[in-house]
Amino acid sequence: MLKKALHYFSEKPYLGLGIVLFFLGIILGYPQVLQQNPRSSHTWRQSDGSSLAANYYRSDLKFFKPRMYNRQQADGYMVGEFPGTYFLAAIGYKVLGIQPWILRSIHGLFFFLGLLALYKITVHFTATQWLGFALPVLFFSAPVLTFYGTTALPDVPAFGALLVGWACFCKYLESKRLKWWWMACAAFSLAGLLKVTMLMSVGALGLMFLMEWLGWFTFQEKKLFPDFKDSMLGFGGVLALVGAWYAGS
Repeated sequence: MLKKALHYFSEKPYLGLGIVLFFLGIILGYPQVLQQNPRSSHTWRQSDGSSLAANYYRSDLKFFKPRMYNRQQADGYMVGEFPGTYFLAAIGYKVLGIQPWILRSIHGLFFFLGLLALYKITVHFTATQWLGFALPVLFFSAPVLTFYGTTALPDVPAFGALLVGWACFCKYLESKRLKWWWMACAAFSLAGLLKVTMLMSVGALGLMFLMEWLGWFTFQEKKLFPDFKDSMLGFGGVLALVGAWYAGS
């Protein structure tokens, strides 16, 4: 029975990993955590994020007018990171009412997708499936990530989007199909919008691109970035999109 289950999950690794993470989440108490309001570390910042979602709900979903419960400046109208996840939570509030689990679940979904992406990244670089399973489980079990994975903070969702971007880039390296490159750029853009520090990782990738095309270093027998134009458009698009948001905010 166990042998058949292991064989089945080896054929469908994402399903197998998803089931393992689901039951591990139950053991770690996620069903109870999802029902909780902001608490513990960074309560003030969690409350700010939660208030963005609540005010979107109360202001008829005016996306470009994010507002917090803070009247020290402009009646609470202020923004920093991209408030997309808070906007999605507000849509959920319109249907189900203001419930803490809605925003927590959206952020948790980003975290979950990031862990699935980590499987792909690990297998790509190690060619070892059991490591691909073990590393996401270890990440999911880490106390810091377990706590912050479903809070109202954007850090872990941004990290999840970044991992998805790297997984798509690994698929691009394997297939050289441009759709994976554009999907990677989209995920990198979202990660940078949610938390601009995530662009440090993209910056390292951009440096590899420049070194390769300037002939300073070769990373593989074949170029990592065989199409100069599409590579430039991708990196430029990420920087332009993230830069435009932060400049406008």
